[in-house]
Amino acid sequence: MLELKNKEKRVFFDRLLGIVIEPDATFKDVVSKPDLLLPFLIVLLISLAAVPVSMAALEQISHTLPENVDPGAIANIGPAILIVQVILGLLLAMLFRAVVYLIVGAIMASKVSFKTSFVIAGYLNFPILISNLISFVTFKLNGTVANLTLSFILPPEQYTSKLGVFLANINPFTIWFLVLSTFALSHLWSTSRKKSFVITLVMWLLVVGINVIFAG
Repeated sequence: MLELKNKEKRVFFDRLLGIVIEPDATFKDVVSKPDLLLPFLIVLLISLAAVPVSMAALEQISHTLPENVDPGAIANIGPAILIVQVILGLLLAMLFRAVVYLIVGAIMASKVSFKTSFVIAGYLNFPILISNLISFVTFKLNGTVANLTLSFILPPEQYTSKLGVFLANINPFTIWFLVLSTFALSHLWSTSRKKSFVITLVMWLLVVGINVIFAG
């Protein structure tokens, strides 16, 4: 029993490290043996890191928000409730992406299970986790929230504009997400990396386009 637990711990940490240094082999292993523990842990860590940073960022740009947005009202909700909201939001996003992966897989005549699609969607939150952890650490050290996206070239009052939303989606972690998705979905759909990358890029552009349309 102890040996089995040690083996599970090794698999857990191997996959966590593998996402960074050997994503292709790691996602091949995830597709063959999907697990729910690490994706849920990633979601939990994102929520714990994101809430204090988001509240601080909201305070920093409070003077640039539309009149119908009250940052004080958001702050009064309480961090515990905000954490739960972030967790639910991430889980819903994972469910949506899993369904999309299933539909695309069916179109490509690939045998894809919902569980595997859901797990892959969870693992692909890893760049979000690292981004939030970096923001959390810089906030604790400097007391300010670092803008890690191209929107930093704009004044804060333009962050919610169409251009600001578009530039906010261009950052090193987005590129990392696209790279990881290319490896992950090529194994999930049993297809080439080239085809996986094209589909990943199209899906990302659609999401960014929708965000830009409804911005401002």
